Amino acid sequence: LSMTAMINENTIMPRFEDAIDLLQQGYHDEAMVKCHEVAKAHSEQPEILAFCARIAKQCSAFDIALQWLKDATLLDNSKIENHFESGMICLQNHRINEAITSFKKVLNKDPDNAPSYLQLGLCYFEIGKYQNAKLNFQESINKDPTQALAYYWMGIIYSKRNSPIQAVSCFEKAVSFDTT
Repeated sequence: LSMTAMINENTIMPRFEDAIDLLQQGYHDEAMVKCHEVAKAHSEQPEILAFCARIAKQCSAFDIALQWLKDATLLDNSKIENHFESGMICLQNHRINEAITSFKKVLNKDPDNAPSYLQLGLCYFEIGKYQNAKLNFQESINKDPTQALAYYWMGIIYSKRNSPIQAVSCFEKAVSFDTT
């Protein structure tokens, strides 16, 4: 390691460890203070911003998490996990249009990403666009036939459309692939 890398590692890691310890103890505000220190000191390092964003998400500081993920993406747009994480945060907070945009960015870079099709389907389901939801659930299954949740949600759509035979078939497949 270079001297700069060793200094950075020696100063960053203890603050991250402190933030994680505080988070695990339930001291979310204090954990966020540590993350703000790290993010401010290392605002040009996308990996650090993305890690801070994940801690912020766990602290329910969703707007801050999204900003740090956005900043990380501006520095390095190649990390699809940052787009995916942004989409998840937006979906969980009913910011559906932003979530759709994030999952589409993932799929533009990785068209075989089954989890992104699943999440995109959930976005469309959330806003009542059941045909779009169904298409994305089906694409998730096409990419990974073991996607239990995609089968489940397709079953829900078939139930809403009074197609009980297809619904039961989807629910049976969901159960057969469910690992929980």
